[in-house]
Amino acid sequence: MGEMKGLKEINFKNVDVEGMRRIGCEIGKNLVEGDLILLKGDLGSGKTILTKAIAEGMGIDRNKVKSPSFVLMNIYSDHLKLYHMDLYRLNDEDDFISSGLMEFLQPVDGVTVVEWADRISKMKLNEFLEITIDFEDEERRSVRLRAKGERFDQLIESLFKVGDDEF
Repeated sequence: MGEMKGLKEINFKNVDVEGMRRIGCEIGKNLVEGDLILLKGDLGSGKTILTKAIAEGMGIDRNKVKSPSFVLMNIYSDHLKLYHMDLYRLNDEDDFISSGLMEFLQPVDGVTVVEWADRISKMKLNEFLEITIDFEDEERRSVRLRAKGERFDQLIESLFKVGDDEF
């Protein structure tokens, strides 16, 4: 596990769809109210697949989870709400602020997952788990988890004892 600019980091290589599901489920099982997950990656890299797995880990039916590209946010509620944002259609932080979604970044009654989080990368956020998904080939991805804040440092340490490994 490496440190980078105050962020704890772990990398998974050679991750297939099932590996992505396992990573997401493990994260989802351990999320609490107010947690913020920022997803970055190219179109088709697996951000929505990972979000479905996080939802599954939270006890939400993964089949209900759809990419909110046109509506910007979907809310799924079971015992803990999941605020699922997709910022693909926004240009920058100004668009995000004017969208009215700021209040959902760290909700008191749920967890927020943001796809295309690079659209808000300049915002000053205190605690979050940033997940970057990169293509290795058509079937496999590399997945990097970076924690900012003590809560997510501990989450990474407790969930993933080994890094830079195949998952």
